[in-house]
Amino acid sequence: MRVYCRILFMIAFVLLLIMSACQPGTQNSALPEASLGDFPPGIFQNPTVNWTWEFRADGTYFAQGIFKSERGTFTVTGDQISMKGDHCGEITGTYIWTYEGKALTFNLLDDNCMDRRVVIDNDSWFLTPQN
Repeated sequence: MRVYCRILFMIAFVLLLIMSACQPGTQNSALPEASLGDFPPGIFQNPTVNWTWEFRADGTYFAQGIFKSERGTFTVTGDQISMKGDHCGEITGTYIWTYEGKALTFNLLDDNCMDRRVVIDNDSWFLTPQN
């Protein structure tokens, strides 16, 4: 009986450890919201270049194309957006952004990352509806 109780106790202890590790919110994964001003967070698509950009309220983004993707951070100051992602390394790109209706447009100020520049410069990105 004593062995049986020890085994039950060990199983219960292991289950508690597993359950506590799997619960949402056990890590501080939520970043504080960034100061975005009028910049619209959301998921934007561009059918011309077949890319999707998700700009999050915490100042992070995820961009996905057919063959490439990039995770990064961005800051907004007035009508300027500066972004730096893992695909382009330490290269920061800065653009003028405008948002009219559901179309987000970027116009180049300075970006030495040609891959990012080719994808987003002077083109419209359309907000996708969220359920």
